Amino acid sequence: MKGHNFRARVLVLGLFFPLIALAGDITIFVKEKGEGSPVEGATVVLDQGDIYEQTDVDGRVHFADIPTPEKIKVLAPGYEALIRSLAPTSRDVTLYLIPVTVEGEGLEVVAARISEKASKISLSKDELLSTPGTQGPC
Repeated sequence: MKGHNFRARVLVLGLFFPLIALAGDITIFVKEKGEGSPVEGATVVLDQGDIYEQTDVDGRVHFADIPTPEKIKVLAPGYEALIRSLAPTSRDVTLYLIPVTVEGEGLEVVAARISEKASKISLSKDELLSTPGTQGPC
């Protein structure tokens, strides 16, 4: 009977606390698809967004002592957003972002220059010194 009670406790703990056993470190590498160059400054968001970090110059981000996320979202300027599901045993993951290509025709800006009238008043030294706010001769 004691063995049966122990197995029941283990089963109950496994059902209510499954993520405790799966907590650990995870490292994510973000690279550009095609070239394979690292993407610096990409934001890596885990699950619902409670945990997130930015990649370093090597396109790497490291999360310590966390449960394996179910999904990862990666956002970076100039690249398509990426959302991936992960296997519970994933610890080192490399993700590839697709660069966004914006093609368009040339842009020409045309405007008329506004001619402004400039004042051409000349003041003498005495007129300048007697103007209020100049506090007189230096």
